[in-house]
Amino acid sequence: MLFQDLSCVANNTLERGKITGFYDMLALDWLGLVSLGRNSKVKVDGTLDFKGIGDELGLKFIEEKKADLLLENSNFNVFEYKGYFFAKLHIRKTERYEVFYLFCRENNSFEAKELKWAQLYIEKSYDLVLTNNELIQSNNYISNVFDSTDSLILVFDSQLNIVTHNKALGDLNKLYEQQDTLSLSTINLENEKEFEDSLNQVLSRDEKVSLGSVNVTKGKQKRKYSFSLSPFKNSKEQVVGVVAVGSDITKLQMINHELEQLSNYGLMGQIALGLSHDVKNPLSNIRSCAHLVGKPNIEAIQRVELVSIIQQEVDRINQIIEEMMSFNVISKESDFKFLDLNKILLNCKHIIERQKLFKQIEIKGDLEEYLPPFEGQKSDMQQLFLNIMLNAMQSIEDHGVITIKSRFLKEHDQIEISISDTGKGMLKEELDNIGTPYYTTKPRGTGLGLYTAKRIARKYDAKLDIQSIVEKGTTCCIYFSCI
Repeated sequence: MLFQDLSCVANNTLERGKITGFYDMLALDWLGLVSLGRNSKVKVDGTLDFKGIGDELGLKFIEEKKADLLLENSNFNVFEYKGYFFAKLHIRKTERYEVFYLFCRENNSFEAKELKWAQLYIEKSYDLVLTNNELIQSNNYISNVFDSTDSLILVFDSQLNIVTHNKALGDLNKLYEQQDTLSLSTINLENEKEFEDSLNQVLSRDEKVSLGSVNVTKGKQKRKYSFSLSPFKNSKEQVVGVVAVGSDITKLQMINHELEQLSNYGLMGQIALGLSHDVKNPLSNIRSCAHLVGKPNIEAIQRVELVSIIQQEVDRINQIIEEMMSFNVISKESDFKFLDLNKILLNCKHIIERQKLFKQIEIKGDLEEYLPPFEGQKSDMQQLFLNIMLNAMQSIEDHGVITIKSRFLKEHDQIEISISDTGKGMLKEELDNIGTPYYTTKPRGTGLGLYTAKRIARKYDAKLDIQSIVEKGTTCCIYFSCI
């Protein structure tokens, strides 16, 4: 029992004995339900007078004999008092007090055998009371937990009717209060058919199903819920329904979106830094050539050469900007397509090479010629690879090597992408926390780069494995399952 509940409500206890005929079988004239403290304090919780002898006789007996009643150690004892026979039958005992029945009959003593079965009845009756109390308390506990959570909790029968639910469903949609039978439509799902198919899958296959993002209408708002569907079984282990637990993830998705945007801004800022460095040189050449072209004494052939240099430098700037614009965080391309991961890796390699600035870093590419087609969003892959490459770049202080590899692991039917560096590496405690938002080992870092990388990997059910050794470097491996 979660909380102690002795449940000795006198009237209820006495009433149960009357209903069962227990008192009639003993032919009682009077009885009392007594609490007797170790300090000799007496409390008569209730009495029943069957022959009109009154309570005064019983109360006097208790007051006079309370010391004897406390000293007796057996479950039941018989006392003779003024022509009446009193029998004490134990109910329960604590360190502070004892509770017992006091039975009374006139001119007719109690036999041991009838008191034995009477005591047995009392013990079993009391056990039943405790069991019922425990059941009631458990039900109340479950009900309170059931209704206190903000998550939706629903139980569907095999016909997909809602047989029970918690208060959160009522908060979601007040219309259900007017319906006799609650159906799937009560939840106001945007894609009800997909949810129904998932429920039937649980019923038919006896397996759990998770739905990551389900749109639910709440009033005029649309909320996003994640649902976990589990089989509900009867005592014979037969699936007779489905338990659905839905958690509102709207705020979580908004937070994730904000973190992703912050990560994008940081990534764009770092890319822009390399871009400005690359554009600065051709712009300086253009300015110098334009200054010379404007001089009156310059020869025609020199003017043609200078104009040609200006055109070449403009083409060079255009090429840099085109490469920059191919990064899909800027573009709005979001459809899933079959991607050439090697091509994306090369594009990211070109972008990352601009971030070297004054560092002596060699960037090596070791890409397997053929990789199976992979379906995904180009922007996701670019962001995933660039975040890891930029981390590798920043971990190298002055000079080092970054190696980008791609492999097809035929035996596992996986594509492996690895990005390794010869930077300063990480301690175990740093490695354990890496990928947590705002946790960073860099003075000006945000901790959002690897957080976003991990989020994208989870989106594609890819495994992201990071190994690091202090002063030797870090290797990040991403394992994509092939189609």
